[in-house]
Amino acid sequence: MPAELRKIVEILPCGFISVSPKGEIKELNSYVLDLLEYNDKNLLIGTSFIKLLSVGSKMFFEFNINPVLHLSGILKEIKLDLKKKNGSLINVLVNLRVVHDENNQFKEIQITVFDFTQRENFEKEILQTNKRYGDLVEKLQEQNQQIREINSRIEALLMDAPIGVFVFTLNAKGKMDITYANDEFYGIFFPLLDKSKLIDVEILISHISVNDRERVLKSIYYSYEHMTLFKEEFDFCFNENEKIFLRFISHPISKVDGKVVWNGSVENITEKQALAENLHFFKQGFADKKSRFELLTSFNKIGYWELNLKTGEGIVNHVFYTLLGRKLPGNVFEKNNNFFEECVLFLHPNDLENFTTTRRDFEKNNSDYFEFEGRMLNNNGNWIWIWTKASLVKEGTHDLLIGTCIDITQQKELEDKEIKNNEILKENNNKYEEILNNSSDLIFSLDSNLKIDFVNQTWLCKTLYEETEIIGKPVLDFIENSQKDQITELFNQLSYKETVLEVELNMLNKQGKKLSCLAKLSSTFSYGQGLNIRGYLKDITDQKEVSFQLNQTLNNIKDGYAFIDSNFNILEWNKSAERILNLEKKLVYNKNIYELFPEMADSYVFNKVKELFDSKSFGDFEYFSANLNTWLHLIFTPTLSGMAILFSDITERKRQEGLLRLETNVYSNFLNSTNEDIDGLLETICKQIKEFHPLMIFSTLKVINSRIYNWISPDLPLQYLKDIEGAPIGPKAGSCGTAAFTKKNVIVEDIFNDELWEDYTPLAIKYNLGACWSFPIFSEDNEV
Repeated sequence: MPAELRKIVEILPCGFISVSPKGEIKELNSYVLDLLEYNDKNLLIGTSFIKLLSVGSKMFFEFNINPVLHLSGILKEIKLDLKKKNGSLINVLVNLRVVHDENNQFKEIQITVFDFTQRENFEKEILQTNKRYGDLVEKLQEQNQQIREINSRIEALLMDAPIGVFVFTLNAKGKMDITYANDEFYGIFFPLLDKSKLIDVEILISHISVNDRERVLKSIYYSYEHMTLFKEEFDFCFNENEKIFLRFISHPISKVDGKVVWNGSVENITEKQALAENLHFFKQGFADKKSRFELLTSFNKIGYWELNLKTGEGIVNHVFYTLLGRKLPGNVFEKNNNFFEECVLFLHPNDLENFTTTRRDFEKNNSDYFEFEGRMLNNNGNWIWIWTKASLVKEGTHDLLIGTCIDITQQKELEDKEIKNNEILKENNNKYEEILNNSSDLIFSLDSNLKIDFVNQTWLCKTLYEETEIIGKPVLDFIENSQKDQITELFNQLSYKETVLEVELNMLNKQGKKLSCLAKLSSTFSYGQGLNIRGYLKDITDQKEVSFQLNQTLNNIKDGYAFIDSNFNILEWNKSAERILNLEKKLVYNKNIYELFPEMADSYVFNKVKELFDSKSFGDFEYFSANLNTWLHLIFTPTLSGMAILFSDITERKRQEGLLRLETNVYSNFLNSTNEDIDGLLETICKQIKEFHPLMIFSTLKVINSRIYNWISPDLPLQYLKDIEGAPIGPKAGSCGTAAFTKKNVIVEDIFNDELWEDYTPLAIKYNLGACWSFPIFSEDNEV
């Protein structure tokens, strides 16, 4: 490159690359070096340009760009991926131009390069996002399985709980509809339930004892109106002889149109009440606290404690100590004014404030109940969750706080895990939604009825629909009619089993425009039931349009077009190639050219094409195909990894040229020759006919005394000539003998099925002759 031109190229606001016919880089400017992070152009000069391309760009360059470039001479605004020095890829926009020298020989390809880094980084981020999404989906599935297992265990615990647990709705008319209840709940209220599991509140209240009814009604009405906790204990009478004592606690959750949703618990505390009465009896009847305590603990299976708020005396049973991993001492607390303070010593530091507040509220408000849950230190060094509840009992002038406690560690662990899982699930769902909306793919999911229940933002942008126009609609409404049967069959396959299917799918946007997409469809199942079907669609509409235009261009040219790789395998074949060589594309695609045309294997063409491959140079020559009996004009154009071939049928042209040349030569020889030169003239005619009809055998025979003799036959086997030498002419003497006899042209298209050749068929078979045309030549005396 001249120095002045090199200076101009160096200051261009874009990259410049010059590529030789062999595909090697001849020149490039500093813009390209900076883009690819090279500090020395000598590292790239002389290397193959195609090595700078990614795999996808190589294929696109070889099969699409290079053939069209050499046909049109220039291409603009083509997107490619180039490799940096460190191996990473950068997205660029290139313009390409073919340059020829003064002899019109291919000199170089000049390429201008523009940086598309921002787009390339964005696509990288999309790929990384898709990968994170895949990992996230797997993690969500694991977490969902854990949550299902936790819910299953919690449900099992609730069903086996020793108290009734329920969820129900209560409307303004007093009808209570149970939506969930465990076995203990139905066991308590079984006599009042009908088949629909409905309980009339009026009937329920009618079974409450008269002394408690007014109080309970006021509490229900207040809870219903103000959405506050309902908590009562009362006698419940099924009939005159059957009465139980219930503790009823329920929490209102929501209130819509006068209907309140509650959850809560109900407990039959009849035995506990009797236990309290017995306890009071024991307190009155026994002076020895130790004996009374031992009698009480003999039938109590939960932690029990008792505190005299006035004297500070405390009593605990062996279960209380066992919960803390300790043994019951020789005697219980006696006159211990610091019972609560000693409990504080075992409490977790984070629960101290809650315990102090609960105790202060109990003492300040003169409450009848004390309730607390917190962590206490076990003797083995672990923290356990303890739930305790106590009631205030009057005993003369003393106030006794009598309570029970149980270990709720397992329950709290389940609750904490559920809270954490919910937080993780919420966070993951937010990330999941963000990933889906930032994806370049069109993503959707379907319910079991093949209706859309989710689409991402890319779907909405590409199809121009609003979300309200998509959700809940059948997915087939947005698929091209010609594909609906095929896609319906695919969805049916996905509904039978968990699988992944890939298909090219044509979607329709709001304006009716077709979107061509590569679709990846998958389904998920749980416990043998299909949950949903998901689809990931990559928009390839522009790619299809470019490919279509290229195919249209190649298929509309009159010449045959083929592309072969360096192994001589055919990778492209247009309509004209099918017509000229009578071979459909599906029969030649990816086949080796020498398998299809074996006669070329050791021919001049084979060696010429190998030479063109090695030298990366153009070729333009003519070739006769014996298999097709056709003359072809071949133009070979080298690419970086193959060869583009343009060819046309020139058989008729070759025939006309040969005939013209033959006529000229015959006429010239006729004017300048004597009778003695007739043999040379006939031999010239034979050879020249052979040039434009390579498969034809030309022979000249003499007729002497009604017999035929060889004159000039350079291409017939000598033995054949000996076999027919002196054969008589006649009405059935082959083509030549019959023509000489009848003095007319004789054309035999099929020797083996023509009566004129009956006596000569064995010779025809022996020397592989299939057809024969014979024309008599007459002397001035009208003799043959």
